[in-house]
Amino acid sequence: LYPNVFVNSSNDDSRHVMPTKQLVLCEGRTAEQVIYAHADFVGIRTDSEPMRAIAPEIMIVKDPEPKYVLAIETSAGMEAGEDWKWVNKAAQKLIRYDLPTGSELAVITFNNQTRVEHPLVAIKDEDTRSKLADTIPGKYHLSKHDVRCVACVLQTMVHTVLKGDTVGAHLVLITRAGTDSLSITDERIITEYVNNYGIKISTIMIPTSENLPFYDDVSELSGGKSFLVRRSAFAMDTYVAIIDAVQAILSEDGGKQSTVTVHKNQHYTEGDRNVTTGTFTVDSALRDTVIGIYVEDTEDHLIKSVTLQDEEGTVYGPYSKMSTTFDLINFKTVNIVGESPLSNHRISRWKYSIHWFNQSGDTRKSIVRVTSSSVDAREDQLSFTTWTTRHRAFRSFMPVHVFARVYKGRSPVASARVYATVDVEKENGSVITMSRLELRDDGLGDTDVTRGDGVYSGVLVDYRGAGRYTFNIHVDDNRGEAYIIQPTVGAAPVDCCGSFIDVPKSRIKLMDSFSRTISGSVVHLSTLPQEDIAPPSKIGDLIIELSSDNKTIRGTWSSPGGDFTAGSVCRYRLVYSTNISDLLNPNASPNVLSELDMLTEFGSPVTQKLEFPLYNQDYFVGMYAYDLSGNRGRMSNIQHVYVPSPPPTPTTVPVPRLGLPPS
Repeated sequence: LYPNVFVNSSNDDSRHVMPTKQLVLCEGRTAEQVIYAHADFVGIRTDSEPMRAIAPEIMIVKDPEPKYVLAIETSAGMEAGEDWKWVNKAAQKLIRYDLPTGSELAVITFNNQTRVEHPLVAIKDEDTRSKLADTIPGKYHLSKHDVRCVACVLQTMVHTVLKGDTVGAHLVLITRAGTDSLSITDERIITEYVNNYGIKISTIMIPTSENLPFYDDVSELSGGKSFLVRRSAFAMDTYVAIIDAVQAILSEDGGKQSTVTVHKNQHYTEGDRNVTTGTFTVDSALRDTVIGIYVEDTEDHLIKSVTLQDEEGTVYGPYSKMSTTFDLINFKTVNIVGESPLSNHRISRWKYSIHWFNQSGDTRKSIVRVTSSSVDAREDQLSFTTWTTRHRAFRSFMPVHVFARVYKGRSPVASARVYATVDVEKENGSVITMSRLELRDDGLGDTDVTRGDGVYSGVLVDYRGAGRYTFNIHVDDNRGEAYIIQPTVGAAPVDCCGSFIDVPKSRIKLMDSFSRTISGSVVHLSTLPQEDIAPPSKIGDLIIELSSDNKTIRGTWSSPGGDFTAGSVCRYRLVYSTNISDLLNPNASPNVLSELDMLTEFGSPVTQKLEFPLYNQDYFVGMYAYDLSGNRGRMSNIQHVYVPSPPPTPTTVPVPRLGLPPS
């Protein structure tokens, strides 16, 4: 925006404000107008002291340490398909190995009755872990029926386990979550407990024919996560899905130490496939890297040997002896005498190969995992947050906006590669994996507000039917392009916060190689648009230049996509006004300078020469694009134009001829 333009803030021409980022994002409305339009202020009645009714009360509280309550359903249906065996082992892993020392945990089991297996206790040592883990029931303790009372779990948790002290309470609920598991009254009671006591709920839903969407909704409402473990022909799929869900729940709480999955792979014992290979990268923020394999049978695990090779070409192994340390949780690791080569922090890139013994009979599946520990106390700690919103309607449908925040220490991570993968479980139970959704940190204003602030965003425009949409976010260093802002003692803070963060080259620090995958939100969609409702993205790089003869102007810009950042647009409309408010207000009708019919793909450069016969006055020019369905994008960035009158064309005066014409 042109910095010396004033915008009318109301119908009173005597009041003016500067054309700030606020006005651009809020379509010409000032901060005051936005605030007073909020429901909290609409209809306020004040007495003779008008400020008393709206004086804010600001409270600052410390983020509490989580108090975990593990609640496991013990109905008869939990035994189906050996699911209980793997639920039990996942609970053992959580208690014995995953929960950080100092964490507080209580264990509850429930069917139609709720039982406190162990009261809330701080995990201080291995003895405490063992006693807690031993309270997880075996399959012979499951009930003989499928009646359960989930609302009773909340009541027992609040009044018996926590005795009303629910600060930091986090309920980890493992249940079938079937459509018959809750009544409308149960849903109301659970919601009231979440709202009244500030309880966070994270739900792990064990495979069943059909799940109740309420579990996803209440987990989202409470600030927790929800995970659906899908039915598989292979037991390791079920087991590792539960483990991954537990790991994501712990990571979300941002404890002192969390486990990061660096690499995933799998092996099937069929045919002549007896070698599994892969590569992985361990960045500098990670420690205690372990390569291991989840197997169905810890004795007959079929692992012949494991070989490692670092980025310098040094080979370690083959290691043919597997450790029995984690046999209780069906996890096989290499038995290495002395220090593991993976403890060398100078090496980040690794290769591995796993050789297997041949096996006859039914096909087995084993799952390879490389994990590391992420320590929160480190200043260079990578942190990730992801969320979704549905707040802006297009033809009565609200698309899903996906966001991811990437930071390292106190600095945003810019120029990273960030994308979302989307799995859709349809109402008939089938699962579709959609094309990945690119998330951008471009500051154009459609979804992303500021370029370079570490917040990446995108809009889902492709919907594959009604169902459960699960988002997972992948982040990496974009082949060495990602960077952070280097802290410098005594340096002035980086300028913030227009449409981009201006970082001096001296403050840019390229990041080491890294890669992470974060579990995201779950959104249930029951009604979908029957037509193209996604508009083109906003044009954010419009430049207007005046020709040397002051007779024409030249516009250059990058083409938006027809559906935000995907596809093509077919038409542009350039508009102008002497009052910038006409361009900011979507309901205004500014003058049309030109309409251009041209088909352009997202990102392609466009240049157009235009007549602009308006002289000696300040004008403001903007544009928006249309797609083939007639959807119109938002107003572009606005350019100030002032065209001086061209110099008058000199008139040729006839030169008099002297003398008489020849006779």
